[in-house]
Amino acid sequence: MNEANKPESVGPQTRIVSYLPLSHIAGLAFDILQHMGNVCELYFARPDALQGTLVATLQWARPTTFFAVPRVWEKFEERLKEIASTKPAFM
Repeated sequence: MNEANKPESVGPQTRIVSYLPLSHIAGLAFDILQHMGNVCELYFARPDALQGTLVATLQWARPTTFFAVPRVWEKFEERLKEIASTKPAFM
């Protein structure tokens, strides 16, 4: 595999956003432990991230890696469908 096709490794150039409660096993394992083991840039979202401010945090921090539990992906999907329903059909 040549350099252009290698997956990006986790390191100092990697940015992640911590938004899950640290009492959540995914929040602890992905956000804190990965940061400690791989020396990433770690941004903490506001406490109300899951009530609507997460998108603004993502736009500001521009993470290169994003981990989400299924419910967060479902919320993204719902919002994208809302936006798509207001746009004209493609075909």
